[in-house]
Amino acid sequence: MVIGGGGVVGITLALLLAQRGVATVVLERQDAPRTLPRAHAINPRTIEVLRELSVNADQLRDIAAPHDLTSEVRFVTTLTGVCFGTLPYERQGDDIAGFAATGTLNIPQPALEAVLFDLSATEPLIDLRRGHEWVACQQDGQIVVSTVRGPEGEYALCSRFFVAADGAGSPVRTHQIGRAHV
Repeated sequence: MVIGGGGVVGITLALLLAQRGVATVVLERQDAPRTLPRAHAINPRTIEVLRELSVNADQLRDIAAPHDLTSEVRFVTTLTGVCFGTLPYERQGDDIAGFAATGTLNIPQPALEAVLFDLSATEPLIDLRRGHEWVACQQDGQIVVSTVRGPEGEYALCSRFFVAADGAGSPVRTHQIGRAHV
């Protein structure tokens, strides 16, 4: 299996597949993990999925921003300007105890990725290729032939399945899959 995108979704999928004995190649176009947050809310269902990977809620709470700093959404004129309103941040308190084991946690994406990257580094069924970007693919019967651009140039990568996990700006979304003539 080839997974295009090595962020939270791609690595989580690779880890879940590895638990089931499925080898994956994860293509991540960035050479190194990003340091700036892009997302931050980890909802109760995501926490349940991560528990399947032996990442427990206490471990996540340890890297989450403190509740007193994340309990409300503030409406401000600028980051240092006047606050003209607030709303409680979603599902963080004990009021959801009957529905989920834990509420939403505010974890910067790089912090969560670091936990997942550490897990994936110990998993022999995961081949994480940083600096390798999915370019295109064609289907030939039951085989997907992906074109990948890596540090040494372009190469073909054959797999039974290809999963796009490279975010909202994904080139896969606009790609027209054709038939290969291999």
